[in-house]
Amino acid sequence: MCVAAILNRGSRPTCLLRENHREGGKVKTRTLGNISHPPDDQIQLIRCVLKGQNLVPADGAFEIVRSLPHGHVQVVLEMIHQLDLPRLVSSRPGRQRDLIVALVAQWILHPGSKPAATRLWKQSTAAEELGVENAEVEEVYEAMDGLVGRRRRIENNLARGTWPRGAMCCTRCPAVPIRVGPVCWIAWGTIGTGCGGRLALPAG
Repeated sequence: MCVAAILNRGSRPTCLLRENHREGGKVKTRTLGNISHPPDDQIQLIRCVLKGQNLVPADGAFEIVRSLPHGHVQVVLEMIHQLDLPRLVSSRPGRQRDLIVALVAQWILHPGSKPAATRLWKQSTAAEELGVENAEVEEVYEAMDGLVGRRRRIENNLARGTWPRGAMCCTRCPAVPIRVGPVCWIAWGTIGTGCGGRLALPAG
């Protein structure tokens, strides 16, 4: 038994339910009915059943073992790449650059310490998208220490790419204080020590 599709000009094909049988030593085909009225997806299901395939409901075919929020992560990561933050951190792709970008994304999503960031990575897709979901706290500290040697270059690139001539910014990191003037790069956070009472962005 099978479903045969008869093509029609200017209209959808006619689907006929047919079966083959022997008569006088010859194989003949007999039409059992016209099943053209159901939607195409239902006709396809009939084909699958006639082929002996086992059909199960969609909600029973899969088991959800883990579900992580992703929408807000996608928005943050898209904005980070629009701002070209990865290239600002390092011109060469690498593990340390991905860790820094993941930290920045996590601080935007849920501000906190670096150990807290590594714990929160397991509650969204941020770290997984950047390939650092298995990072340990020590590795994160090493990546932050690696920024020290690139501090001046990052400052210069930030100033050239973000601010018009004559503008200044002031950010603060407990390990690497960066003071470039009276205007905040991002006016979000607390009053930073060592910045003359100006607003600063706490970086851990």
